[in-house]
Amino acid sequence: MLFPEIGHNGFLLTVAGLATATTLLVCAIIKARFERSYAARTVLNKSERSLFTIIERTLSGIPSRPRLLCQVCYGEFLSSPSKRAFWRINAKRADFLIVDREFKPLAVIEYQGRGHYGSNRKTAANAKARDRIKRQACVSAGIPWIEIPASYDADGLRAELVALLCPPPPQREKEETNVRGFIRNHAGQNP
Repeated sequence: MLFPEIGHNGFLLTVAGLATATTLLVCAIIKARFERSYAARTVLNKSERSLFTIIERTLSGIPSRPRLLCQVCYGEFLSSPSKRAFWRINAKRADFLIVDREFKPLAVIEYQGRGHYGSNRKTAANAKARDRIKRQACVSAGIPWIEIPASYDADGLRAELVALLCPPPPQREKEETNVRGFIRNHAGQNP
């Protein structure tokens, strides 16, 4: 034994104490680094917040009361039997997702703000490739994909959203109603 004067039990207690102190020190260091590693930030930048407000106000006037979500991973609202196809889109985010009351996707809105395409040809090509993948995935799933450029017409956007989310009744129903009304109004009359 290295320290006969403290005895076997004392030695074990000393080793246990040192191990506990070392563990606490390591945990404190990790905690301090972890706490300094993160800071809260806004989900949307200034131009995205302006667009969010326009979309949100437009949706509030639609009778079915669709909801607006932002920064949603495509893997949250798209699925695929192909794992490869799913992983292609899973981590990509939709700037805005319009859903119905049951959270079924109604439309994806991608905002191509001023910095979207980056500052050189390589970043622009990468952005276009990502957009192409997202667009194709939405088209495949039957979800309308709306692309909004950095400078957009707010009134035009509102009109497009209302037209998409409040389509007029199909013309055929009106024709059938008119035919029924005609038959009802002229029933029993000889031509």
